Amino acid sequence: MLGGPQRKFVSREEADRLAAQALADGEARARQTAEVKGFASVDSIVAHLSPVAGQLAEIAAALRQEAAELAMIAAKKIAGEALDRAGAEAAAGAIADLMRQLKGEPVVTVTLAAESLPEVERRMEQLRRQGRTINMAFVADPQSRPGDWRIEWGEGSAGFSREDAEARIESVLQSRLDDPIAPQLELFTAA
Repeated sequence: MLGGPQRKFVSREEADRLAAQALADGEARARQTAEVKGFASVDSIVAHLSPVAGQLAEIAAALRQEAAELAMIAAKKIAGEALDRAGAEAAAGAIADLMRQLKGEPVVTVTLAAESLPEVERRMEQLRRQGRTINMAFVADPQSRPGDWRIEWGEGSAGFSREDAEARIESVLQSRLDDPIAPQLELFTAA
């Protein structure tokens, strides 16, 4: 077979097509190289941060615990001071409201802090003047603090105690502390 010399030129369309193909191939290789380097960089960062993740979780848990303890201390301080200042009046108001709701003429025993007795007796006297007949006995409880009170009658009882309120607050805080810390530090876990 006879052949002529190899062609040393290409048409304009063919040159444009070859150039576009070469450009696309070069961009694909560059993108691939950049992705490989990017993944390698991320792997390197994760490798450096993984040991820190446990420490961060411990620090977060410790800070959370300290914040809850501070919140409880503040709540006790604020509520305690408020009850020390106005507890007798709050107890007297609560007891008077409850007395108004009781039907008939029940025999009622009121237990409260000794320092709250004068305020409660004053409020009960106001109820008597309004025509309410109340057969009531007052008992001073040396364990009670201002604002603590307990009423007992034949069909039931009601009351308020700082200690119970603090226990409920602590229970709420503890249940919140038992919740997982969010967001989870999943970024640093090995895949």
